[in-house]
Amino acid sequence: LIFLIAEVLCVLTVLSLSAIITNGDMAGGGSYYMISRSLGPEFGGAIGILFYVAYAFGASFYFIGFAEGVALLAPVQQFICEGDTETGCISVDNFNRIVGFVALAICFGTAWGGAEAFTKVNVPLFVIQYL
Repeated sequence: LIFLIAEVLCVLTVLSLSAIITNGDMAGGGSYYMISRSLGPEFGGAIGILFYVAYAFGASFYFIGFAEGVALLAPVQQFICEGDTETGCISVDNFNRIVGFVALAICFGTAWGGAEAFTKVNVPLFVIQYL
């Protein structure tokens, strides 16, 4: 039942997005630009705020998931301990915070550098994911 509801929602979203897209020529700016030009500034502003909040929460969850994935790697597990931190190892929570912060700093630097920096970073990351 849950999958059926999710499928119906996805189909309705795709159909409504297709209806908005066929409303006119889209110059650029992605989904926010398209929605704000098609539905007006009131709906566009409200949806823009929702997009911002959704992307902010999504990015935080992505960084947490990335940090937990790194913590599962065998070479890294020797530095992580579950209980006693007196032996010089890092707790799992602190390790996730450190890795998440480093990943966030790298993403911030790439975004600050603009499209050219993203292009330079994107190709090596594309190669690394298939190794």
